Amino acid sequence: MYTVSDRVGRPYVAPPGTSADLINSLRDAFAKVTKDPELKQEAEKLMMDVDYTPSEECLKEIRFFLSQPQDIVNEYKKYIKF
Repeated sequence: MYTVSDRVGRPYVAPPGTSADLINSLRDAFAKVTKDPELKQEAEKLMMDVDYTPSEECLKEIRFFLSQPQDIVNEYKKYIKF
């Protein structure tokens, strides 16, 4: 079993009003860089996992989490800042 923070990891966000073209370019760039052989090799040396989770999946996980009872969300907010 995994948690939302395990699956989403460290999401990157852009400010409101960022153009859809720029958002799509950033998403494509992140997806491509995680497949880069040099990056994978360097990450392996550092014993790090590099994985890309599509934005749709991140949003699905976050929406699921935020749909939990408010007391659970409030408890989680003590430890994780959105």
